[in-house]
Amino acid sequence: MLTPSILVVDKMQIPAEEKQKLGNEIIKWMAEDCRPFSAINGAGFKNLVQVFIQIGAKFGENIDIEDMLPDETTVSRNLQVEANKKKQELAEEIKNAVSEGKASITTDLWTDNDVKRTFLGATIHYEKDTNLVNRVLGVKSMDFERRKHKFKTSGNFGQIRRV
Repeated sequence: MLTPSILVVDKMQIPAEEKQKLGNEIIKWMAEDCRPFSAINGAGFKNLVQVFIQIGAKFGENIDIEDMLPDETTVSRNLQVEANKKKQELAEEIKNAVSEGKASITTDLWTDNDVKRTFLGATIHYEKDTNLVNRVLGVKSMDFERRKHKFKTSGNFGQIRRV
């Protein structure tokens, strides 16, 4: 499992045993829910954990997690609203970068040999707050072999699917 160490948060030291316990629970969560290692580095995950810490500090440790977590239907209803909001924010961010001449787009064509399909991807790169940002604009299965007859007759490659 994890090697004990000390985490410093606002001059408060978390004992090595507690950090190891947390690390072990994260490992179990990743294994049980098939989460990638990078999940713990995401801003959303860190914000969620911070909210749990704040609620625990306010109400104590004897909180039933089932009472705290929203129903999945509630989450699904509100997720679309949040996704649309984020999409608008990203569109504005990209529009600003392009209008300022601080953006470029790269494309990539690759083949997945397991499924014998070819894909075309487009990524935009721009600067935000002195940091380089890379965002996938879309990926399209080109599937040349299966759709070869369509390309010869119509020249229609279809729409690139936005991610």
